[in-house]
Amino acid sequence: MQGAWAVLVGVLAGRRDVVFGATVSGRPAELPGVEGMLGLFINTVPVRVELDPGRPVVELLAALQERQSALLPHQHLGLAEIQRLAGPGATFDTLLVYQNFPASPPRLAGREVAWAGGEDSAHYPMTLVVTPGTETEIRLEYRPEAFAEETVRAVAARLARLLAQVADDPAAKVAALEASTADERHRVLHAWNDTSRPVPDGTLVDLFEAQAARTPDGLALVDGSGTELTYAELDALASRVARELIARGVGPEDLVGVVMERTADLYAVLLGVLKAGAAYVPVDPGYPAERIEFTLADARPAVVVCTAATAGAAEAAGAARIVWDDRRRRRRWPARPATAPADADRTAPLRPAHPAYVIYTSGSTGTPKGVSVPHRGAVNYVTWRAGATGSGRGSGSCSSPRCRSTRRCRRSIRR
Repeated sequence: MQGAWAVLVGVLAGRRDVVFGATVSGRPAELPGVEGMLGLFINTVPVRVELDPGRPVVELLAALQERQSALLPHQHLGLAEIQRLAGPGATFDTLLVYQNFPASPPRLAGREVAWAGGEDSAHYPMTLVVTPGTETEIRLEYRPEAFAEETVRAVAARLARLLAQVADDPAAKVAALEASTADERHRVLHAWNDTSRPVPDGTLVDLFEAQAARTPDGLALVDGSGTELTYAELDALASRVARELIARGVGPEDLVGVVMERTADLYAVLLGVLKAGAAYVPVDPGYPAERIEFTLADARPAVVVCTAATAGAAEAAGAARIVWDDRRRRRRWPARPATAPADADRTAPLRPAHPAYVIYTSGSTGTPKGVSVPHRGAVNYVTWRAGATGSGRGSGSCSSPRCRSTRRCRRSIRR
């Protein structure tokens, strides 16, 4: 019972080292005549159980029994004294009471002693009371201000499930024990995880160009310097970027490094990379030089788009560079067609399975790792986010470097 309760407390608390209280009889067998002494000798002591997920349950129970047996001579110590000596780790808020008194009425001085009824109240947030017999009775007492009845019933069902599993296969690993009931398991795996919804089978480019067609004069972007672009203006600028990249042979399956400050121009370039069919690799110019160098060397982009201020950092890629604010180049941008490129203009047709961007994480080992996100995945995310947050046409967020919140700020656009 203690082993099963320890596993359940560990599951509910998310811990592998649990402590709960246990009521002990306080009648040591080696004390002569102890069974005939009148008085309430019971005591409450803390029980600590370390839950190793890879350990067989039978070994857990054997170790628990061995430890409890070794502590028998010390069970007379008062709880307050134990907690004073052991510190905060000896505190607990659940209690286990195992009723080990005789099932049949005892005799005292030749007379039978009859049981009398009584009432008790829960002194701990939750108490497990076990009464052995022909059928073992398991009762959970609880404080109603701490738990609802529905919660306690669910705990009882989980405990019964754990006990059945331990009885069926004591050699099972602790990690193999399933505390959830069948209803709870169905709720977690199916009801809560029922996130299926229609997702357009297209690309991020399709979504943007459809919006630009619907609201060409709508305000699409505002940056921290006050630059404002309508959907038509942003679409035209991004299309010229795409045409420039396509002219350089950049298309689907290619990567384009982008090392630019957070301005409206940055978003025009990112969108232009997508329109060309390539995937962008965003690199924050504020990162340490070593990280920038590693990211670009690892990604090996076909082209890097940068500014005059970030050209030095972008040089580490060893790839061709497009300096966005170079005066001579800026004079040539208008010569590129402002119409959105189609598949016939690209080096290859753009498909939803093609990468949209590659984002570098910190990496579990400290070394950045690139994660490729396809258009299909990005479309899935943005369509979900629009529905989940209530955003959509006419809502947005500020692109100022001082406003990185996803919440709408004073620069948000509402139409």
